[in-house]
Parts: sequence; C-alpha cells; structure tokens
Amino acid sequence: MFIGRDHELEKLERIYKYNGNGLAIVLVGGDKGIGKTTLIEEFCKKKENIFFMATQERARTNLQKFSLMVREHYNDHSRDAFGVWSQAFEFIRSESKGNRTVVVIDDFENLCERDSLFTRSLQGFAERELLKANIMLILIVPSETYMRLTKYTEPISRNFTAKIKLDTVAEDDIKKLTMNIDHARMLRYQAEDVILHEGDDNSDMYKIISGRVICYLNYGQKDEIVFGSLKQNNTFGEFSLLTGKPALYTVVAYSEVLLLRISRSELEKFIALNPHNSLEIMTNMARMLHIMKVSIDMLSSENNVNNIVRKALGVSDNDVGELNIPINNSNSNNKGDGVMTENLLNGLMGM
Repeated sequence: MFIGRDHELEKLERIYKYNGNGLAIVLVGGDKGIGKTTLIEEFCKKKENIFFMATQERARTNLQKFSLMVREHYNDHSRDAFGVWSQAFEFIRSESKGNRTVVVIDDFENLCERDSLFTRSLQGFAERELLKANIMLILIVPSETYMRLTKYTEPISRNFTAKIKLDTVAEDDIKKLTMNIDHARMLRYQAEDVILHEGDDNSDMYKIISGRVICYLNYGQKDEIVFGSLKQNNTFGEFSLLTGKPALYTVVAYSEVLLLRISRSELEKFIALNPHNSLEIMTNMARMLHIMKVSIDMLSSENNVNNIVRKALGVSDNDVGELNIPINNSNSNNKGDGVMTENLLNGLMGM
C-alpha cells in the first residue's frame, strides 16, 4: 500500500512515457524522512533502472562506484572507472540500445558539494550529446539543495524537465486510509518523540505513512544500541500484536512521522481491505528479527548477555548459548558508542 503520492507518481509516469524519445532530468526534493527515496523506488518498479546513492566521499570515489554499478548492470566485466561522468552516461545510452532507462542519483547533494564541476558537466552534456538519449535521470536532494538548484542563477536549472517538491501527505489521502476501518487512527509524532517503549504491553501495529523512525534496544541507557531504521510503508509492533508479548524494542521518531495505528480487533479487516499488506507484515517481522540478531552480534561483548538477551528475546541461558548472541556492554560514557552507522543500517534494511 503506497500512500498519498498518486499525483507525484502520475507526473513521473507522464514524463517517462511522453518524453520517451529523449533525455529527461527530474529534480525531486523534500525534507528528510518525507518519502523521497520511497517514491522513486515505487516508480522504478518494473522499469529498467540504475539506482545510485552518492556518498560524502571524494568525487572520484563516487564516479568509481557509479562506474562499477553501471558496468555490472550491463554485464560488462571491465572494472575500469569512467574518466568523467559524461562517459558513464554515454555508455548507458549506447548499452541501453534505445530502451527507456531510469537513472537515479539519490543524495545528489553529495555530488554537488564534492564535485563542483559535475552539474556544469551534466548541463553541457544534456544540451549536446544526450538530447536524443532515451534516459530519465532523477536527482534526489533535501529541501535546502532543492531550493538552491531551482534558482534561476543555477545554470542547470533550465535543464530540468520537471521539479517535484514533496510535502506532507494530504488530509484527503489520510481519510481514505481510515474510512473503512472503525478503530484505525492516524497519529502524528515530532522528531525525538518516543512512540513505543521496549517492554510495553502493546496490542497495536503501526504503519508508517510518512517520515522515519529509529529502533533501539536499551534506549537511554549506557548500553543503548541502535539496530534499525524504518521508513514509509514499513510497519512495526506486529510482533507484539500477533504474539501478545511485550514490545521487543523502543521506537523513536527520527523526523516528523505520520502513522496509521491498527488494533488487534481491526487487523483482519485491515488485511482484507489491503491483502498485499500481509506479505509486508511478515517481511518486516522477519527483517527486524534478523537485524536484531545481526546488530547484536556486531556491536557487543559477551559480558552482559544474560541480562539483556533474556529481556529482549525471552530466551533461557541454554538458548543464549545456542544462539550465540553477544550483547554490547560498553564502559564508555559516549552516547554514540555501540551505535551502527547509517550506511550500515541502510544496507541491512535494504533501503
């Protein structure tokens, strides 16, 4: 169930279909956690696409990673990096053989900051060689970068086929979600609000309509562990709802978050109205349990295993030994100790 972005998806589809004989450059902007990446992932389904996430590394490193991704996409076994970005796009144009290809650069602001020549190079190439290329290039940026790139003083601004700025999900879309579910409620939280506490008796499931949340073990304690990040269309709380056990972890809003809360009594009706969500629920449960296992393995020592694992997973001493799940027991007072990096979290979550 993809919520509240029908207008944006329709606009992207129109550009994809009716601008299909040449290059289209689409700039997508919005605040963190509002669903920019999720929107484009939804749009790219069943389309030929190359999805690249720029990092805060050197410009040359980003080009090397993009080169490898492009070559792998077309089963080119050469590992040589392209000398400049225009060569990479020329290679895509050649290898796509006229088929419409969507190229996405997420966190595009990292390229703007690390490679000041990139936008000028892209602008020049767009005005010359790529005009007949059957490529749809989507650049995803935060609000600040979106505002800067859309100013008339920016040379690349006149090369954008379209500019899409994501705002909060419309109230009409929210009403559509709850109109057929008697006890469903829409809840809104601000950044750093605690939505669900580890150990709470929870009988509700939550679906993220917009925004992003962070999942913790031992939230606010010295051995606090960040083990997961959830975004639009993900769910949480399903484990407690289905098993009747207390919440396994604490969930905290990373940005402004809009949630659909489903009670146990309404779950059957929710699934009946949204049958595809049953697979999402099972997938999210399996993913979260897997991430708990992996993150605990990576982040911890064996000293505190009995105290924390029993509380988090409800297993015995013998089970702990068989599972081999060590827990972090950092002696440092730094709040960041034992916390997974965002890149690693995103990798585990498959974002």
